[in-house]
Amino acid sequence: MPCLQYFNALILWLLLIFNIYITLSAMRLLITSLLVAISATVFAQADAKHCEFSTDGTGKSLGLKVKFQYPCGWENEKSKSSVKVFQTKTEDELAVVEQIDIAIPKQPLTPERIAEMMTVDDMKKQASKGGKFLWGRRLKIDGKDCAEIATQETQSVMGIKLIIYIITYRIPYDGKLVSMSFAITGRDEAACTKYFNNNKAMMLSLASATKFL
Repeated sequence: MPCLQYFNALILWLLLIFNIYITLSAMRLLITSLLVAISATVFAQADAKHCEFSTDGTGKSLGLKVKFQYPCGWENEKSKSSVKVFQTKTEDELAVVEQIDIAIPKQPLTPERIAEMMTVDDMKKQASKGGKFLWGRRLKIDGKDCAEIATQETQSVMGIKLIIYIITYRIPYDGKLVSMSFAITGRDEAACTKYFNNNKAMMLSLASATKFL
């Protein structure tokens, strides 16, 4: 049975990597306040059932009313910065996180900037330093342009080598950037790769269900 200390460190590091990946460069070193303390050691496989929640435009939703989906069996973790953070842990000692953010980019989302965001060259720039760019493509989610970006990287925490896969869906809308990010991390590269390959369609399905109200 994996120790609680390992999973606490793993989740904390994963959330830090998440924020380095999805935030603007000027904010990357200021986002550590998002780290949360994980106290439970519960193991669950990806839940096939999807639940949903909607923002009401107040607080961290920055005036936007949006409906999001997440796996019903995942735990809702408190976050100081993100709209929502859901996480689960698997019997293969993997930590899996879905993080939802709404932000106002430093660079205004003009039509020209949005067009640039949908190019593969720009998507490559969003990967964290040292990360391996897997793919990037332009999608439509609820009729809005969306950039899907996937990366894989290796980090070390507490002397433990961790493999991390991340898929982020970035939707520019009404001057805001709506991001849904999914990450899988653990010590076993084969297990991480297998989970990523087996569940990337599920992540796309969750992101594609996003509705702007």
